[in-house]
Amino acid sequence: MRVLSLVLGAVASASVVMASACKPSPVTSSSSSSSAVASSSSSPVVLSSSSASSSASSASSSTTSSASSSVSLSSSSSASSSASSSSSAAAPIATFAISAGNTAVTTVSGKQLEVYDNDNFVYFDAAIDDWKVATFQLEAETNYLVAGSYYIAYNLPTGSLLSATSSTVSSDNLIYIICTAPTAYGATITCYPNGLETYAPYVQKTDVSNFQVYMFNPSSVSAASGYSSFDFVVGEVS
Repeated sequence: MRVLSLVLGAVASASVVMASACKPSPVTSSSSSSSAVASSSSSPVVLSSSSASSSASSASSSTTSSASSSVSLSSSSSASSSASSSSSAAAPIATFAISAGNTAVTTVSGKQLEVYDNDNFVYFDAAIDDWKVATFQLEAETNYLVAGSYYIAYNLPTGSLLSATSSTVSSDNLIYIICTAPTAYGATITCYPNGLETYAPYVQKTDVSNFQVYMFNPSSVSAASGYSSFDFVVGEVS
């Protein structure tokens, strides 16, 4: 009987142990699980300083590119406009007369240059009929002043203007006269001996006819010299 009680007691203890082993335990969150949840949760996206700088640089590049394009287009448009204006500029006058303007010698003012059809002096209001009002033109490429088949040349020792052939210019050591191309009647043109750009035309104040034409450096002509300067004014050929 005592043996039976011991057996029954052992069986009961084994049942309690088995029941305890089979009972489910509560689930707890580990620190690793918590970290995983936190890292996967949504949050605002903030650009780092390097990202912001890159974005600003891109925006600046885009703006600069647009501005450069606008400037380029504007410049091209201006250049085209200027080229168009230049192409529509007045063409040089092929043949013309030259009269005296802006001079203190009233008897010469408005008179036209006259030349003799030979190697000789250039005058205003020549007393001899052999001198005629000249029809001038400029030689192509050189802009040398020409009257008919003669060049207008300069004699440096005397200061006189002459009509001369090319052979006379060479043999007498004369200097060709260069002029700016005339583009309008009534306008002033600049003429000077080749290589003497500062020289200007003069006539003698005391002459009453046969106003011979000279050229001097203005710095060498005093008020008491007896010479008066004038301008070459483009006129129509009569």
